[in-house]
Amino acid sequence: MVLDITMPGRSGLEVLREIKRTKPSCRARPQHAPEGQFAVRVLKRGASGYMTKESAPEELVGAIKKVLAGGR
Repeated sequence: MVLDITMPGRSGLEVLREIKRTKPSCRARPQHAPEGQFAVRVLKRGASGYMTKESAPEELVGAIKKVLAGGR
């Protein structure tokens, strides 16, 4: 799952915590700008990776493949 942690209404960090609690096998890669502001927090909450919205589409595809293969 690619998750925007700044979505309106509900904190993406709350959503990530709930998803990891209810479906621990789910691999989430939150996406957010500005770079690094939430990286440590989302990784500690179970995310498989982190990248910014400014990342190139090719980077996103590569990151998804890496996470699906079990990487971080």
